[in-house]
Amino acid sequence: MPRERTLSDLLNMLDTEQPVALVDVRSPEDYAAGHLPGARNVPLPDIEAAPTSLPLSRPIVTLCGKGGGRSAAAAALLEAAGAVDVASLAGGTGAWAAAGHPLATGPSPQE
Repeated sequence: MPRERTLSDLLNMLDTEQPVALVDVRSPEDYAAGHLPGARNVPLPDIEAAPTSLPLSRPIVTLCGKGGGRSAAAAALLEAAGAVDVASLAGGTGAWAAAGHPLATGPSPQE
């Protein structure tokens, strides 16, 4: 079962410039309204088709709004697809924003 990373874990990863893929699994509309800078939008219904386009050999952190249900499900799917280090972010985008970190807006760059 995939693990969960805390906001502190993610910040440490980003501070050390460890290459990490941020995958926001919310709808394109929710993503466009506010997401972590650098996060790629792959809605949960599309995640099973996404592994070939994601870097499964480096750490992946999945994100959703607040509850974590969608990001945990996405992490489990990616783990089953062969991701070597995947975890969902505890508290998701809500925890990031609540800690005072900026959110980016607009569509995913891959669109």
